[in-house]
Amino acid sequence: MKDYYKIVGVSPKATEEEIRQTYRRKAKLLHPDLNDNNAKAAEQLMEVNEAYAVISHKDKRAEYDKKWAAFKNPQPQPRPQTPPPFQPFGSTGPQSQQQRYTNTAGQAQFMNQQQFMNQQAAAQQAELNRRIEQATTTAYNNGYSKGFNDSVASNNTKIAGIEKTYTSQINSLTETLRAVKSDVFEKTKQLRELEDQVDELRIENEALWCQISEGDDDDAEAMVEKAKERTREICKEDAKITEGLQLKVKKLSEELADVLNKQEAASRLAFENDLKLNRLKEENKTLLEQIQSYQSYVNTRENDDNYEVIVKERETKLRQVKKLIKNTYYGTVGVLYWASSEEIEEAYKKLRARYEVKIKRDDKDARDRLEELKKAYLVLINPDKRKEYNSTIDITQDDVEAEIKEQHEYDEAVKNHLEAKAESEFWAQVDELTFLAQTGDVEAQTTLGEMYYFGDEIDKDLDQAFYWFKEGAKQQNPDCLYYLGRCYLNGEGTTRDETKGMGFIRQAAKLGQAEAAKFK
Repeated sequence: MKDYYKIVGVSPKATEEEIRQTYRRKAKLLHPDLNDNNAKAAEQLMEVNEAYAVISHKDKRAEYDKKWAAFKNPQPQPRPQTPPPFQPFGSTGPQSQQQRYTNTAGQAQFMNQQQFMNQQAAAQQAELNRRIEQATTTAYNNGYSKGFNDSVASNNTKIAGIEKTYTSQINSLTETLRAVKSDVFEKTKQLRELEDQVDELRIENEALWCQISEGDDDDAEAMVEKAKERTREICKEDAKITEGLQLKVKKLSEELADVLNKQEAASRLAFENDLKLNRLKEENKTLLEQIQSYQSYVNTRENDDNYEVIVKERETKLRQVKKLIKNTYYGTVGVLYWASSEEIEEAYKKLRARYEVKIKRDDKDARDRLEELKKAYLVLINPDKRKEYNSTIDITQDDVEAEIKEQHEYDEAVKNHLEAKAESEFWAQVDELTFLAQTGDVEAQTTLGEMYYFGDEIDKDLDQAFYWFKEGAKQQNPDCLYYLGRCYLNGEGTTRDETKGMGFIRQAAKLGQAEAAKFK
């Protein structure tokens, strides 16, 4: 769902006057007169207009605020987070764990079997509740996404139907027009052939008159009568043929005009269909954006939830392990039973230094603890003695390797989560920086320009860098003027122009830009 307040650049508590003023200021910055051939600015202006049309209207704004509040603050059911029971050293049951620790002198008794079974039952019930909640959430998400997808499919069906009808009508009219034009051509051809026949008859008549003028006087009168009769016949035939052809040509012309009118009507229908298609495509685009936004939100929530579950389960397990090894050599040194030699060495040095300070203060307990620490350290730091000691508390090498692998996987999961979170926060900052730059914040424009110019934090894009340096230079920012000059000098993001480049650098130097002042 789009944040219309953020798009316009105002607070959700802004007054109507504040919204109107901010909108006018931002619309002016994005106006096509100031952004020639800038498709991005045109798209942003459409988005700003869309947002302003909602939040500037009292009723629409109230309805939007309700939907936005519901979108930003969903109310999922609480999910129980009770972790499963911990079984530390690859044991098969609580009784074997008791046997491990009761075999070592001075170690505390392990929890009794009934208590362990109660914990296990509670954990299994919690896990069942968590899976039910997860299935419910998944079903809700799938239903929400299905609603969006059904809307998109419905719009696509409408678009396909309109395009099919439109194409069929145009093809039909085109075929009719082609047939009428062909008929007109044939009739015109016939008219020309008849005109040629009339011309031949007239030539024959002229020849006849020539014969009359060259003949004898006795036959002249008869031939004149014959010529006159023939001329009358030719004129009648000519008039008859001409009248018939004129009627046919007139009828065909009327049919052609009718087809042209239909074609014009079809063109108007096509224009209207284009408008409908564009509107449906815009609706599809909006739906797809909503789907992507919602899916991103769902994925983020799921990743965060999974990460929290992993961390809590790990913390719970470590607390249980520390409790179980409290009275062992590992507990004395303050390390876990899968700790490396370096970790044991480091923990030993820290505790020894602490006890030595207390001994100087005549703390007798500290002296005894230091002796226990040294004894435990000498055993754990020696691989053979440590292996032998582990057997007395029923810890195998497979247990150690399994825990080291699990710790490595946990550390990797934490690292990946933190990196993904940092990446998400970084791009959120870039989006915020871009928004500020679009509203005319010169510091944001300068920062964005430098980021794109040097490519240290994001991919290098000299076209973007040039654009933001140019925007900042309009406000006489010294850094933007200097870098804009460098862009012109090096042909970076624009056509190389040394005159313009040096001109901008000299302006930056006059405003006190240090690098511009040293530039030669």
